[in-house]
Amino acid sequence: MITVGIDMGSKTIKVVVLRDGEVIGRGIELAGFESREAAEKAFDAALQDAGISKADIDGMVATGAGRKNAPHTDRDITEVGGDAKGVVTLYPHARTVIDVGAEEGRAIRCNEEGKVLDFALNEKCAAGAGAFTEAMSRALEVSVEELGQMSLRSKNPTPMNAQCAVFAESEVCLCSTTRSRRKIFREPYTTPLPAGLFLWLARSGSSLTWCSSAESPTTRVSSILWRELWSAR
Repeated sequence: MITVGIDMGSKTIKVVVLRDGEVIGRGIELAGFESREAAEKAFDAALQDAGISKADIDGMVATGAGRKNAPHTDRDITEVGGDAKGVVTLYPHARTVIDVGAEEGRAIRCNEEGKVLDFALNEKCAAGAGAFTEAMSRALEVSVEELGQMSLRSKNPTPMNAQCAVFAESEVCLCSTTRSRRKIFREPYTTPLPAGLFLWLARSGSSLTWCSSAESPTTRVSSILWRELWSAR
């Protein structure tokens, strides 16, 4: 049985093709202003990667912010429902999901069947979302990937006082001008700013779990679920 899942995210559109539960094809495109057109491109790329045609597909489900605009789908599910089902499928013992999306964050509590029991959203502020990470990488003039690697080398993270992404960006710019850039970025184990930023992001995400009555163990969707789907063959 061949099925297709499409995530119509606000920043990127991802398509995964599965044959009997095994990933055989993928496609990804920036959503841009024409999300349906971008979805068609990601869909075609995934089918080409899988070596199949549209006629071979037995079912297709969409999720994400633009799921109602997804092409070729039989039905759609909410982002919260998709998170819960996907995580429990890959990690049966997970009961709490933290999804760091491009424009909003979610904390979800689910049962062993992937049924949503409670959830909380952060949809009114960039704090705790992917947009915050991208803004900080631009402020520090490094890529998002480099920002993550540098944060892992830190032994003394810089505390971030601002609770707003806009003010946090101003704080980062101030810190980067008052400290030596060589000290911030080049010296081994001396990367306090990136580490402080990721701790700030983690606190923003973990605060949602209090609102959703979180249970252990916890799984983070953005860094785990898509990595598993994208790397699986």
